[in-house]
Amino acid sequence: MLKWEAIFDQAPPEPIFNSKDDNKCKKSINASYKSALRAWKDSQDGLEKLTKSFDGILDRQEEYEIELANNRDFEAYTISDWERSDVYQRDPTFPKPQWGFDLDAYWSEPIRTESQLDAGILAIYDWRYQYGLEGFEKVETSRRRL
Repeated sequence: MLKWEAIFDQAPPEPIFNSKDDNKCKKSINASYKSALRAWKDSQDGLEKLTKSFDGILDRQEEYEIELANNRDFEAYTISDWERSDVYQRDPTFPKPQWGFDLDAYWSEPIRTESQLDAGILAIYDWRYQYGLEGFEKVETSRRRL
């Protein structure tokens, strides 16, 4: 029996069978392999799209001489859909959230790299998730770390 732990930057290894593996075993393992390979290829495609998006954001910051860091308009945008949040829907008197130290730590210095942007966006996602503005049913993207 081969015990394999996923290494997410590598495709899953092709199955290797021995003479004691019957057709039922081979069919089951091959189905699992194909599923894992498909999932890995999909994740690689998603990472490529995300990298292109991040590169586009970083390029536009430079091209238009705009900074997302220390940008109150960007901060306001991250909570502009507050009235649609689960928290607001349950209690419209709940105070509209404001950025605090946790987000300022990511967004107080200029963002110049994909990893800085990724960390900052992940922090915003987590912050918005607390207030019911993000979730599996609301966003169809996967989270990752660069």
